[in-house]
Amino acid sequence: MSKQALWLQRALLRPVWTIIALGVIAFTIEVCQQWPEFFFPGHAIGEVVRNLAYALIGAVLFNWILIEIPAQRRRRIAYPRHRLAFQLLVQSGAHMLAYYRGAAHLLDAETRTLDAWNRETIEACVYSIYEKVPAIVDERRQLLAVHIMGLQAALDGLEAATEFLDPDVAMALALFPAAKGFQQLQPPEASDPQPWQREAHIAWELLEGSRRLYQALQANAPQIDLEVEEGVVSFSYGSTWHVNLSDLVR
Repeated sequence: MSKQALWLQRALLRPVWTIIALGVIAFTIEVCQQWPEFFFPGHAIGEVVRNLAYALIGAVLFNWILIEIPAQRRRRIAYPRHRLAFQLLVQSGAHMLAYYRGAAHLLDAETRTLDAWNRETIEACVYSIYEKVPAIVDERRQLLAVHIMGLQAALDGLEAATEFLDPDVAMALALFPAAKGFQQLQPPEASDPQPWQREAHIAWELLEGSRRLYQALQANAPQIDLEVEEGVVSFSYGSTWHVNLSDLVR
């Protein structure tokens, strides 16, 4: 986007201050027109600028009343209606890391080097869990399939409302990996000799998608409570591990 287009977009998003600024310019020129001109053609230039200011005020008012206010009303309705879907998507990547931390703790596997912002450490942690419990492969493959299916259902539910959301949020949803398109996520096959690599890949891609969506929602719809740290992973031994917000934001 060019600098001129970016300036125009910001002006349209701040109509009150834009109208005030343009009004001050027009009023100042109106006052100055009552004095003799200091240079030729000062009055003619002033009239052009004044008329341009009035035209811009009309354009901003038109955009505000007929476009922006209805769009804001639609956004106020759309975001709360899809809060649960946003929560599921935002927590998806960090939820997997909470499972890895809990499972590794129970199995005395390697977790000290698990860094949510380092893909290699995530793969090392997943590998250590698979190494401790080789029989976990089938269970994890089924759970990953269900997890991806749930994410795709959330994305499908949001698809019809995308045009009512802010552009940054719509872009984050478009880039979110799931079960369709070239970015689709596939659980490891039963014959895969290194299933931990596929699972670590899924966890990393979901983390990246969750971070983009979380940042977009915080910037455009901070009123939506995403309840990130209320996400919980429960184990059969009775222990629970909460989703960590630091996995999404530094």
